[in-house]
Amino acid sequence: MSERPFLRVLVTGSTTWDKPETVRRALSQLPPHSVIVTGDTPGADACAIAVATGLGLSVQCMKKNRADQRAFPGEAWRGLNERMLATGIDLVLAFHADYGKPGFARGTVHMVELAGEKRDRGTHFPCVSRRLGAQACCARRWIAPSFGCIRTV
Repeated sequence: MSERPFLRVLVTGSTTWDKPETVRRALSQLPPHSVIVTGDTPGADACAIAVATGLGLSVQCMKKNRADQRAFPGEAWRGLNERMLATGIDLVLAFHADYGKPGFARGTVHMVELAGEKRDRGTHFPCVSRRLGAQACCARRWIAPSFGCIRTV
């Protein structure tokens, strides 16, 4: 695996997330030239776009498409999650105050589980930090020694 001087970071979370400072604390720890990959919904996605832009990081905003809608009727976000993760993500940051509560955070849980499945197949470094409804999963082994877990507080 070749090392890159930047990270591709997927940000996901609640559509009602209204704590841009939490997102800022996490994103400000990223190496320069990192790329933020996120969806186009309000909340965590919108916070990530605004914060990343303010920090001078590149943003790749992805949207649900017809193929997602056909593959997952009524739950097109599942297809979007799969496509976002397939873009070569190194790190997943999830922001959701209700993460872990049964029946809540379905899209966020789905994304974290997808990342976990990828990790379990040997392509992720297991590194999870949960504080105040945030979770970080480091995706590649080379992140750990130089970067460590991002702690969102």
